[in-house]
Amino acid sequence: MDVDDYTAQLIKSIDTSDVRLFGNEAAEDEDPKRLNAYFVEKPEFGPFESDAVPLSIVRARKGVGKSALLARVGHIKRQDPSCLVISLTGADLVGQRPFNAINAAELVNDWQQRLCFAINVRIGQEIGLAFSDDSISLVETSELLGFRERNLVGSLVDRLKGKVGKIETQKLPVSNHVELLSRFQNKHQERTAWVLVDDIDATFRSEPADCLKASSFFSAVRLLARQVRGIRVRASVRSDVWSTIRRTDEALDKVEQYIFDLRWSRRETKQVLARRLRAYLTVLDQEVRLKEAAHERDRLIAVGVITPSDHVDPIDRMSDGDIIRVLFDDQFPWGQPHEYLHALSGGRPRWSTQLCRLAAAVGNRAGEHRSIKFGFIKLVLEPYGRLRIDDLTREHRHQCPQIDDVIQTFARQRVSYTTDELLAFIDATILRLSRVEIDGHSIGSAMQVAQFLFRCDFLMARDESDAGLPLYRFEDKPKLLASATNPDEGMTWEIAPAYRRALSLSNSSSRKDDLAF
Repeated sequence: MDVDDYTAQLIKSIDTSDVRLFGNEAAEDEDPKRLNAYFVEKPEFGPFESDAVPLSIVRARKGVGKSALLARVGHIKRQDPSCLVISLTGADLVGQRPFNAINAAELVNDWQQRLCFAINVRIGQEIGLAFSDDSISLVETSELLGFRERNLVGSLVDRLKGKVGKIETQKLPVSNHVELLSRFQNKHQERTAWVLVDDIDATFRSEPADCLKASSFFSAVRLLARQVRGIRVRASVRSDVWSTIRRTDEALDKVEQYIFDLRWSRRETKQVLARRLRAYLTVLDQEVRLKEAAHERDRLIAVGVITPSDHVDPIDRMSDGDIIRVLFDDQFPWGQPHEYLHALSGGRPRWSTQLCRLAAAVGNRAGEHRSIKFGFIKLVLEPYGRLRIDDLTREHRHQCPQIDDVIQTFARQRVSYTTDELLAFIDATILRLSRVEIDGHSIGSAMQVAQFLFRCDFLMARDESDAGLPLYRFEDKPKLLASATNPDEGMTWEIAPAYRRALSLSNSSSRKDDLAF
């Protein structure tokens, strides 16, 4: 049976209303087996997953996959009985108690205590019978928070203080969780504690107190990973937050070496999409077994044409392009489906998934449950664009309080601009009419506003000499709009495709590959 025959049968089994089709948008809520099935490995993930690296921090925009990477690492390490995995969020650490520290040094220490407290609680859950003072302290720490049933030994072997005529029990408070954890780890060197911290910047605002709080966290995890034996810290940070706090705290120079950037190319977007669909088709195959395909395989084995060891699952034989064509029709003009999704999502897998779900819902209402057509995507570009504008403003409002007004200035304007046209438009319609602050500074330069819009993916650069969909993000060309002598390298500027319909932009060219539709 060849791939085409098998593909035809798969199409009959696909249901675009099936919530399992693209997986869970929140990786931390995804079934670990399903996450592993569609997770796409990248070379730069090596140090992040390595036991030999004490500290590694992933930096990326929202929706790019930071949480998925942390969840993946947590699942891998939980398979090793010698590893203790503690998954935390910023809310878990911040919610322990109010912040009373007033300077960077005190905040660094405070973060370390919070992190070690969380680790000690988990160790206290697993110790079982505890006889040493440190072990008893760890058990008690866990018990006091109600994370485990009262340990019998902990209740009987309380530290005692003798007094004349009576015995009075006395629990000694843990004054330094860092020292407690360090002593325990030194005695139990075979146990590695993996601490995974996500969303430490979830409520970040570009204010001095928040900047100091966020920057001191990353200094704290660097020191913790260096000082405590057997600790492996993995954390995430949004690109825009890091760029803000990096300017306010020179101590982060020492943290920069532990950071790597997560982004997806067009080719990798194709892999991500294909892996998600492949995981779904595998589930269908396991549930339905596609009786015709199974029957044909069994017949060939019975007559000796093939042996069981010769059989390769047809899903595994299908290329990424074949997999994608199972779900998306071939009527995408001027490009492949993954190229459109990459451009419309700005390279963010979560946005791409949301767009596919919206398009699938349109098809379902029309009675089409087997594929996602180009026309369905066109129909949802306006509501999808409103979601993306809302995401963009919430993501970058801490950098530019006026970002809503700046973006709306482009409504009902053009899609594309030369550099001179773009700067003239910003100067005439934004800077002359209102005050704009970026990263805490009042801005009077159109070039600075344009660079900010490029940094936050509202603007994209177009290279007319590139084939396909020649649109580039800030991560692809970070030096653009940074110098007045050569601000564009011969490129023009366009509003990112995700926002065009929501802003009612007009197409000023006859280019066939224009995504304003």
